[in-house]
Amino acid sequence: MDVNIARHRLRQVALFDLVQKAKLDKCFHNCGKPLASKTFSIEHKIPWLGAGRNLFWDLSNIAFSHRRCNVIAARRGRAITWGEDPGLGIPKGTAYGRLRKAIVFELLRRIKQTRCFRCQDNLTLATLSLDHKQNWFPIDSTLFWDLSNIAYSHRRCNSQFRTPQALQAAAVNASLLVFINRKTGATGAEWCGGHQAFLPVTSFHKNRARWNGVVDICIKCRSETRRTISRG
Repeated sequence: MDVNIARHRLRQVALFDLVQKAKLDKCFHNCGKPLASKTFSIEHKIPWLGAGRNLFWDLSNIAFSHRRCNVIAARRGRAITWGEDPGLGIPKGTAYGRLRKAIVFELLRRIKQTRCFRCQDNLTLATLSLDHKQNWFPIDSTLFWDLSNIAYSHRRCNSQFRTPQALQAAAVNASLLVFINRKTGATGAEWCGGHQAFLPVTSFHKNRARWNGVVDICIKCRSETRRTISRG
């Protein structure tokens, strides 16, 4: 998984967690089906395109719905690409990123959690950042996705509490990418990319260059791969 995709998915899951805490997890279109982190979307109650940019930023015009319900109810017209200016003075992707952040801050205000996790001072929209209570890199990649490990803090406070390894890896996304994708099992078991399952560590050749000390596929899969290649 690409690092930026992982971060985007985390923000989406964290946003839905706030939606649930604020008890706003019902589809705006009253379809009767519960919202889920993988299916919910941000929706404008009144279509803003062509009606003025103020409606886009108006948080009272924001609701949550299933992506499918959102699309079905949407006004028909030419789709606007993420890099295109939809009349907001900035590209669509940038606008929705800022809107999502404003929604997060509004939800935090509703559930009365607008204090910085680190310094306990009041947060503002300009200083808000998503934070991990316990540094996940390079400790455990599962902490990256653990919602109980998610908090909100000032960007300055957030950066001050990062580990030196995390700060270094932030500039080298490849390191984060590898770590986020690490799979850890029970003691004595390692993940085989061929079987897509955990196997005894004795099933693998050693590789000191890798984080877990073994190659990424088991001996059997490695042999089968070599035979396939030799057959041409």
